[in-house]
Amino acid sequence: MSTIQQKGAKTKKSQKGEKGNKKDDQKILDEFIKEKQQIEKQIEGSFLENYLKENSRRVQLIDAFCLYLFSLAAVQIVYRVIAGDFPYNAFLAGIFSTFGLLIITVCLRMQVNPKTRYLKNQNLSTAFWEYLLCTYIFFVAIINYLG
Repeated sequence: MSTIQQKGAKTKKSQKGEKGNKKDDQKILDEFIKEKQQIEKQIEGSFLENYLKENSRRVQLIDAFCLYLFSLAAVQIVYRVIAGDFPYNAFLAGIFSTFGLLIITVCLRMQVNPKTRYLKNQNLSTAFWEYLLCTYIFFVAIINYLG
């Protein structure tokens, strides 16, 4: 056998070996992805179960409202990127109002949740009325900013 034929045979063998390695690598990668997805499902399931079990409906409702406010701010930012910010003070007022109300709502959540309540003897209705008063004052300031 000539040296050229020997080199050709070696390259064919190495190409077959590479194909075999690629198949093995793909199997290992597929198994890894399946295991990762199973672990993620377990983590998500346990997180959701613990959240629903440990938090009251009142706290869950406040959390849903906070998530809504955050998504509203994200939509406003995306709109600004796409359409522009011609009335710039209106854009700023919209962003400040959503983030400001988000912060005030998080403060209400801290007062409503028994684990994070800093005044243990405070009544929940008092905390809610304080929230309404702060929200009213905050929106008066936002309306004045609009001009």
